[in-house]
Amino acid sequence: MSGAQSIMKTFTLLFILFSYSLLHGEVQPENPVLPPVDPAPVGKPPAPVIVNDVKWKGEMKKFQGIWKPVAAEYRGNALEPSDQNWTLVVSDDTVIQLRSGNIHVQGSMELANPSKGIHRAFWRYSNGTVNNAVIYFFVGKDSLVTCWNGATNSIPEWPTDFSSGTECGGDYLVVWKRQS
Repeated sequence: MSGAQSIMKTFTLLFILFSYSLLHGEVQPENPVLPPVDPAPVGKPPAPVIVNDVKWKGEMKKFQGIWKPVAAEYRGNALEPSDQNWTLVVSDDTVIQLRSGNIHVQGSMELANPSKGIHRAFWRYSNGTVNNAVIYFFVGKDSLVTCWNGATNSIPEWPTDFSSGTECGGDYLVVWKRQS
């Protein structure tokens, strides 16, 4: 699949999610679907912000709960969420990815300062060698779009585009729906 096809598919998925959210009153029409992306901060994740700050506590609260994917891509190829049987669980600053009900990776989530509207998180896993540099945004309160790069035994570079399989995108692009 070409980069253009992957981007088109990504925008189609986001448009469907945005339309669904509009119909169900989860997002206001004046809210943008995609935050502006700043190509400048390519590279290793900056030091995380201190989560005790009131602003960041509010941002961390948005993640709390159990999330299931409704659409996913890996390196530009569509994944069937039901085949992957993923679950993302966030409790306080702990992030757990389950695969078929079993812990795949578990660790801490740290928020990094946003860069010109793009929100960043770092998922640092304690039970494995992979860490994820994540960009994200919420659509309403119960839909989350994440794009991330993972790296084994090192710190991955941030994606700078909400796509997968492209030069500026991440390894994964996943749209999540909150279950609880």
